[in-house]
Amino acid sequence: MAFYWISRSLDLSGTAAEVNAITTNLNNALAHNRWSVFLYHSEGGNQNFGAHLDAVEAFAQDLWIAPFGEVAQYIRQRDAASLEVMDSTSEQIVLSLSQQLSDTSFATALTLVVPIPPDWDAPGVFQGNEPLASNRMEDYVFFDAVPGAGDIEIRNVIPTPPPVPDNFSIQWQQDELHLSFASVSGFDYMLESSMDLSLDSWQPHATPGIQGNDEPLSFIIPTDALPPTIFFRIKVEVSQKHKE
Repeated sequence: MAFYWISRSLDLSGTAAEVNAITTNLNNALAHNRWSVFLYHSEGGNQNFGAHLDAVEAFAQDLWIAPFGEVAQYIRQRDAASLEVMDSTSEQIVLSLSQQLSDTSFATALTLVVPIPPDWDAPGVFQGNEPLASNRMEDYVFFDAVPGAGDIEIRNVIPTPPPVPDNFSIQWQQDELHLSFASVSGFDYMLESSMDLSLDSWQPHATPGIQGNDEPLSFIIPTDALPPTIFFRIKVEVSQKHKE
């Protein structure tokens, strides 16, 4: 039994007119959710070969482009895989992904699309307690997982609230105001000050995004930056550090 659906197979000789045929073929494969296969007997330095590759690359955001053998191996492994729901609650979904192939060369990660509750804030995916890269689209989460590499857990990850800075120390030293407070790794800190009570009068006194390191953070504000006033207030903003 065939394990793939091919939209059309093109046997290319390297002519410029074939660029349009490639584009038409790929649009048809995309519209009907099928594979598209291009065959060359020999590239042979043909000057149009680069144009053919450019035509394929234009679909890179919408189609998976890979060698024929790699795609066939993926399909073979996908068709031999079994996915079972082990547990499902309002806070997590546990899946078991296995396959019936004994050949150890079939160890490719398979792409899974799993529905999740619409009220989940930030789904996180883990396999064997290791985080997996994932993307959410509406009420589905997409990720790649390896069969037999451990149970897959999809959790409704609640964002960690920013810690409230504590252990403040404020000292005037000559012409400078020295401020320090405890910091926590994984969070960024920004210091602002204001001379009045209006909500839009905050001014930054340090570069935004100073990273916490579980050690005290220190800021120095030159007093010549502060106009003479009998009122002065400071604010520390804490935000979750963004991953690169």
